[in-house]
Amino acid sequence: MIARMTLVALVLISLLLPAGAGAGSDPLDSSRRCRAAAAKQAAKLARVAFRTVDRCHARRDKGKLAGDCNDLGFADPKGRVGRVAGKATAAIEKLCAPDDPVRAL
Repeated sequence: MIARMTLVALVLISLLLPAGAGAGSDPLDSSRRCRAAAAKQAAKLARVAFRTVDRCHARRDKGKLAGDCNDLGFADPKGRVGRVAGKATAAIEKLCAPDDPVRAL
């Protein structure tokens, strides 16, 4: 009777565990986290860069500025895009292994 209850308990436990549980972690998990971090940081950088260029164009349209707003060097005299790029690089380097193929892109 106890052996039968033990067997039933083991079967129930095995059905409740997700597939692959206990078999070790997914070898691609770190690469997926790296890719997600790179995508998040790239989106943030693009958002800041486009916002900076848009603000420059708005100032130029009002006559407060003269120059090429499509040039980030001109559009971003305070260097905000460069700071965000540095933070993005640091965040990606923190989560991505040096040999991760995602970093090669």
